[in-house]
Order: sequence, then structure tokens, then C-alpha cells
Amino acid sequence: MKKIFTVAVVILLAITTVFANGAKEETSSLDLIRVSHHPYIHGLPTTVAIDNGIYEANGLKPEVTMYGGGAAQNEAIASDAWDVGTTGLAGAVVGCIGYDMKVIGATVYDGKTIDIWVRPDSDLAKTKGQISNHPEVYGTADTWKGKKIICQGVSNCSLVLAKTLSLFGLTTKDVEVIDMTVAQAYPAFRAGEADAVALWAPFGYLAADQGWVKVSSAEAVGVDFYNLIIATDKAVKEKPELVKRWLKTYTEGVEVIRANQDKAPEWLYEFSMDEGITTNVNDCKKEIALRPFPTVEQQKDLMNNGGLLNMFLNFAQYMLEQGNITQESYDKLATGSFLDPQFINAL
Repeated sequence: MKKIFTVAVVILLAITTVFANGAKEETSSLDLIRVSHHPYIHGLPTTVAIDNGIYEANGLKPEVTMYGGGAAQNEAIASDAWDVGTTGLAGAVVGCIGYDMKVIGATVYDGKTIDIWVRPDSDLAKTKGQISNHPEVYGTADTWKGKKIICQGVSNCSLVLAKTLSLFGLTTKDVEVIDMTVAQAYPAFRAGEADAVALWAPFGYLAADQGWVKVSSAEAVGVDFYNLIIATDKAVKEKPELVKRWLKTYTEGVEVIRANQDKAPEWLYEFSMDEGITTNVNDCKKEIALRPFPTVEQQKDLMNNGGLLNMFLNFAQYMLEQGNITQESYDKLATGSFLDPQFINAL
């Protein structure tokens, strides 16, 4: 599988060619669509769609940009750098509030891969099942209180931490939170820092390999996380037909992955390594198994029946409580105006 940027460039350069006799070939009718992703699993369907000719079949030529995270991706909206793409929940919430970004679908489910870990000798690991409705959560109020916890701020991890603490009548003020990106958090904890660490895939797989104990998780505290399929407000208003065609292309890439579960881990491995994400095929097998892509019908249900709205408001409520957004911003999200189901409903 070729690196996505290389493939995109090849497609762009192949628009016109010259025949051997000097006659000019007809100009391609492919329409440019500017796609934004992160170098993680929810970007994989675009690579698969390119490699399988799905973009061309739908009359599109992709210009793909990979962003390290939601913040940079959101900021790029101001310079009109992209039209459509995918992102995580935290980035989507901020983007919808600050940049009028639209959510047009759902992608990879993250509810089984956002976890909090401790070393085996931690007192948190000694007690489990104190909360009757959440039997997989470890610890007690006393053992959680005062712990040093590495956790990326304003993220899916931080919401899981807050939800976990709330089960014991605690807040983040009762612990010491060390704000660090997840990529930095894993090696820091492995080096001996802090008492606990909040991670997401693929670092949770490494934590399990180290023999660390999972003391809480999104699944354990009943929090759902989907990554989101997004479009800029400008693209929705000015290029609705292209947005519709791109969403069709992306979801067809998803279906190729869903239909080839045996091959998908190798595709993800090659994609990840091409994008500078160190991994291995075994962990990619876990990724494909634990982070499923929803079908079009599942997306329609999430978009139209309150699933994504509730997920957004759950996260936004947490951000409001932490002082990260204003009541006005929360109320803006609560209207649900950021959800635009017209494109997924048309598939």
C-alpha cells in the first residue's frame, strides 16, 4: 500500500497526459475534494478507497492532508484548507463550537480502547467491584484520592477519568492530574512517573503487554465514543454534491475494510507505518477487532435518533464543568444544529 500523499500526488499528476503521436488526451472530469484526516485508523478508508479506485469511480480526485490532531485541523478551517474529513470527539466538539464545523456521519468506535492503567503493585489494583453498576472499575474513594495521574487534558481520556472519579464521589480536584499527550504519557509512566495513566489505542495494547492493570475504561464507566465524519460549513453550503459523493466514497472504503477483516490488519499496519506510527500486525489485529467501523445504517441511526447528540452533550457537559467552554457554547451544541444528516440519509 503506497503512502497516501504519494498516491494523491500520482492521481493529481495523472489528470492529463500526451499520447505518443503528440495528440492531447482528454482532460479528466474528476472533481477535486480536499480531505483531512489524522494518521490513525479512521483515515484508513481513504487509503483503501484510493488503492481500490473508489475515488475515481465516484468522479473524485483527493487532495489529502494529515493533521496531528483536532486542534491543528480545526485551525486550518480558517484558511479554507480542507472540505471534508474525520476527527475525534474532542476535536469535533471544539470545531463545531468555534468553527461551525458540521458532523455528517460517524466512524470508528472507541468505547473499548480508552483506559486507565496502574502498575500491578498499586493499591488501586487490589480492590474491584465496589460500584455495583460498574463492576469492572477498581479501587475505592480512599485509594483514588491523592493519586498522581497522567492524562491528556480535554480529551476522551480526561472524560473517562472524570467519570471514574465521580463514581466514588470525587472530582479531578481530589487527584493530581499531570497533563501530557497520550503519546508522551505511555513512556513517562513506563519510566516510573505517576501512579496511574490514561491511554488510548494503540498504547493500551502496550500497557497490557507490560502487565499493567486496567482499573477503569470508557466501557467500564458506560461512556460511548465514536470518531466523527466531518465537513466544513463552507463545503456543506457551497459544495453539497461533492460532500455527498465524498461521503459515499468514504463509506465504500469502510465497506471494503468490513468485508476483508483478515486483510485489514495488514492494510492498517502499512498505513500506520507509512504515516510514522510505529505498530505491529498483532496490535493492528486488535485495532480492527476492538475499533469497528459502523455501517451506513448504524450511522443513520446515530445521526437521526439522538445517539451522536447525546455523546456530544455528555462531553460538552464535562467541558463546561471544567471551565473549558461557556454555557453559551454548550447551549449552541444542545440545539443539534452541528449535525447534518442529509448526506448519510441519502446513501
